[in-house]
Amino acid sequence: MGMTILSYPDRRLFEPSKSIEHFDEDLRTLIMWMKVTMKEVPWGKCAALAAPQIGRNVQLCIVGTDVLVNPKITSSSPGVYLAREGCYSRQEQKYDYPAQRHFWVIAEYKRANGVTTRKRFTGVNAQALQHCMDHLAGRLCAGDRLLTKSLNQVIETPVAQGAPA
Repeated sequence: MGMTILSYPDRRLFEPSKSIEHFDEDLRTLIMWMKVTMKEVPWGKCAALAAPQIGRNVQLCIVGTDVLVNPKITSSSPGVYLAREGCYSRQEQKYDYPAQRHFWVIAEYKRANGVTTRKRFTGVNAQALQHCMDHLAGRLCAGDRLLTKSLNQVIETPVAQGAPA
């Protein structure tokens, strides 16, 4: 059985993630459990999972078959589109909400072995990576707004039409 996916409004979902410094057995074990969790999701087909969704606030996500440690988006398409997304951390509004996403992104990250990699993500993987980056920054996308937390209050920030989420 995989790990429990945290649900909104769990405050741990709003904490920015810390950089990973050690590429060791603990990291490999966390990655293994994240992969198990992705296979056991309660609905849909899991395209990606970010470590904060399972209560680990570290810069780690799995997008498709790619494991990204300390990812940074270094470039993105000039245009955006309105995607339809789901989120396992949004129980009330878990599926089919709108989110503005870039058509493609280029990310620089480390693999589980610490090797730095640069890759262009397109299609559903680009969308999933952008979704994960929101989680790593302590944000939950709820379609027309980003949910963030300041002190003890949830703040809803409107996402401008045509602006990247």
